[in-house]
Amino acid sequence: MLFFGIINADNLTHTLFMIKKTFIISVVSLFSMGNMYAQDRIFQSNGNVIESKIKEINGTNIIYWNWNNANGSVYSIPLRDVEKVRYENGTEEHFNGENEGGNVKNRLHGSNHIYGGVNMKLSDNILAIAPIQLTENGVGLSVSYEKTIDRSGIISYYMPVMTTFNLNNQTEAHNGKHQDMMLYFAPGLKFYPTGKNGKAKYAVGPSLVIGAGEKTTGGEYHYWDNYSYLTGFNPYETHTKFMLGILVNNSLNISPSPHMFLGLDFGFGFTYINQLSGNNQGITGMVQSSFKIGYRF
Repeated sequence: MLFFGIINADNLTHTLFMIKKTFIISVVSLFSMGNMYAQDRIFQSNGNVIESKIKEINGTNIIYWNWNNANGSVYSIPLRDVEKVRYENGTEEHFNGENEGGNVKNRLHGSNHIYGGVNMKLSDNILAIAPIQLTENGVGLSVSYEKTIDRSGIISYYMPVMTTFNLNNQTEAHNGKHQDMMLYFAPGLKFYPTGKNGKAKYAVGPSLVIGAGEKTTGGEYHYWDNYSYLTGFNPYETHTKFMLGILVNNSLNISPSPHMFLGLDFGFGFTYINQLSGNNQGITGMVQSSFKIGYRF
């Protein structure tokens, strides 16, 4: 029994050692895979591959740093000697000499794009402000953040924060009628059928809308007393308001330059919760529309 115990202990030690070794190899492999696209790769026509950090691609040359010395000397290689470039995000661009002679206007790796035609590749982040924001409540403004979440540039996460005011109430504020400010959070997704890269791109997608603020009720009303229409008046009352619903948004993104962003949004949908002072008012419609100016980075 002691003999078998010694063997079992040895086997256990060996097994634990192999598990540890396998675990280390697996972690290293995963780390290597995760860093597969951590550098730009320049594939030369002669078969050589340069691990690099590309600074610029102009009409005749690729200008780059060596990957192992990104703060060192800057090098260049003629486009005629390059078959293709694989950027750090996995996208590729093929040359084979056809772009030499000035057909490529400007390519800057720092903004992760290729600009100068329909093949423009744009950065994954957009920060924008809408100086004109419309909702079913009124007019206001909004800020938004968008980030591409897939390598193909088809799906983006989108988070606008909107605030609007009921300007129709302003003329009657002296009677106790408020401007009814509403604040909306509308996280959602955008789907670009042809990808986000390009000067003008269409996107569609759903958003979950959470709205909170106030709504004023009251004022004049008309009723029929079997003989004629009469006018009555209810005192103005301001209630807390809460909304929860779904919007379907349609967007047009315009990129006049690699960093500049212009956008048009229109969305429509319905509420699941529509409460005034905690009392549900039933299903109602929701809309939003905006003109946005932003920065890509």
